[in-house]
Amino acid sequence: MSSKRKTISSLADLEKIVDKTKLKPAATVQEPSATQSTQKKMTQAEYDTLLANETEVNPPHNPNPFDFVFFTEAGPKTYSLDDLNKKYGGLQSGYIEVKLTAKTPVHIVGRQDPVNNRAGKKILKSHFYMQDDQPCIPGSSIRGMLRSFIEAVTNGWVSQAKDTIYGKEPVRDKNTRHIEFSSWDKEPHNHKCLNSPTGVNHTASPAIPIAFEPLLTGDRMDIATYLFGYLDSSKDKEKTSARAGKVIIEDAYFESSYLNDYKMVDIEGDAIMGGPRPRANWWYMRPQEVWDRSIRRPNGTHLTNVAHIVGDKFWGRKFYYHQEPQKCIEFYMDYQKWWPELDLSRFSEDQFQHPVTVEALYLAIRSNKVKLINGNYLNALNSLLNRESLYTEMANDIINLPHRGRLNKLKKSYDKSIHDNRTSSTIMANLIKLNRCLLELAFPAQCPKATYWYYISCLKAEQPVSFRIYFDRVPAQLIQLICTCLCMPTESKMRHKLGYGKAFGYGSVEFSINSAMLRAEKTGEWPDSLSITGKDALINAWSDNEIKPFIDNPSLEKFARILTWDVNDNSSIIFTYPPYSRQNFQQVIQKNEFCTATLPLASPKNTVDDTKAIDVAKALWDKKKPIHFLLYQARAKGYDKIKIRKP
Repeated sequence: MSSKRKTISSLADLEKIVDKTKLKPAATVQEPSATQSTQKKMTQAEYDTLLANETEVNPPHNPNPFDFVFFTEAGPKTYSLDDLNKKYGGLQSGYIEVKLTAKTPVHIVGRQDPVNNRAGKKILKSHFYMQDDQPCIPGSSIRGMLRSFIEAVTNGWVSQAKDTIYGKEPVRDKNTRHIEFSSWDKEPHNHKCLNSPTGVNHTASPAIPIAFEPLLTGDRMDIATYLFGYLDSSKDKEKTSARAGKVIIEDAYFESSYLNDYKMVDIEGDAIMGGPRPRANWWYMRPQEVWDRSIRRPNGTHLTNVAHIVGDKFWGRKFYYHQEPQKCIEFYMDYQKWWPELDLSRFSEDQFQHPVTVEALYLAIRSNKVKLINGNYLNALNSLLNRESLYTEMANDIINLPHRGRLNKLKKSYDKSIHDNRTSSTIMANLIKLNRCLLELAFPAQCPKATYWYYISCLKAEQPVSFRIYFDRVPAQLIQLICTCLCMPTESKMRHKLGYGKAFGYGSVEFSINSAMLRAEKTGEWPDSLSITGKDALINAWSDNEIKPFIDNPSLEKFARILTWDVNDNSSIIFTYPPYSRQNFQQVIQKNEFCTATLPLASPKNTVDDTKAIDVAKALWDKKKPIHFLLYQARAKGYDKIKIRKP
């Protein structure tokens, strides 16, 4: 198992280890398993053709806030060290003075104030990052943003991926739902949940194509590694490999008067709303298979079968769209838009005098302050929470719940309190806990963990901040590449995203060059003094000969869709995550529903190609919308404007 990978923080950080560095052996390319399709995967352009006639559907939904720049089938583009040093203009050293202008408020996380001193549960305020008692955007944040863009637009390696095991279960051989996988390693796992008496062994291949893993063997590397360096910190110090970079970015300090507080949205609990929780499905990954998954009771007996959508290999590198934060936050906080009303049609009408609104049900369940609810709602709520037969009546919902552990514990506590002949108040308290948990799990969209807002301290929009970028013997054409990728060509509308809250519209930034001081490096001679360099000469059009050889055009075209800053689009298009509700992420597809709508599940694992996966997602659309990421985006509100954006 390889360890966590990270980029260097400065040239000085490497001085202690470079002399001890030993290069790791070249990795071998993983052979596909018997169940994995070897068919060539579709490109972004081919998907665009396949989905060309897809338009906004009714009822409408917002596009997802992030999108993917595809990995290329051919693998990354690398260069010999000798070519990088000699073929792309003379080596230059010096610095550029850069101005960062916030287009939307920018937040870099510093100290966070929790509510009631419960760190990690609910935030009262997130302060801006401070250094020496002064607000600061760390150079490492700017470098990470720039490096990610350059890696993608030049079709380079993936240097900043965490080697985390995703979908990990506490007990690996239990009736698990999620597939374990990691960025770079194979993850074997026996899935007893598959429709087989003994389960089916499944080895998830690395989520990122292995060719994109940085390898400091030989003299070849991608552009970003040559410029920014690379540190592969292994637990085995003898196998640690590193390369010093040629670019250093200063921290960007500014006055406290540039800060202001803005609203941010989250959901109560340990996980941050929209946090990285990728699953091996067609939302995060390319379509691969559909499994016939068996749902079993706690005692192991078979209950029912569902269709389990399985992906293999991330779509690509993830980047976030621009939008107006205020409109996005307001959308999340509007219950009627984000969480649909509770459907209580399954219960007989005589149990309720009036319908239960989601706000009333939410307030009562989450806060227990039932006195805040008017009488009719209180009666309706109590008829649920005090209903002894509710657990039995909702059996059909219980079998499909993804997280039953807490529910099972509460059921045992309730049963034990009855068995032990506890007081009526204790029994009733356990019953209410059980029924509350049951409602929250069965109706997550209607009884959500509380959506709440808090303040984040941000660099205000249109406030400029200056800093420097230093170059140490960098080829002239690569300095132009850096400046172009940072500031974007004049004719381009693309802008970068930086900091926290990118999914909600925060962190849109624009860069420009104030001045440049560079010198040509000479071999064996005393260097010249730095001299003023025309800043306009450092930013090229994407098609100019100085940078064109390095640019991957399909990646640039996808960036134009994601990173275009358009005031009109920003005011009319809202990007939000699909709600975890019926017909969305929570929805389970029964096997019989799947087979009726699409194709039979003839075996525990059934391979699908890219075209067939689109057909499957279309056939199941009315049952569950966010199955296939690209289809969901193509049918989203406003995507017709997004897909015609150009670099």
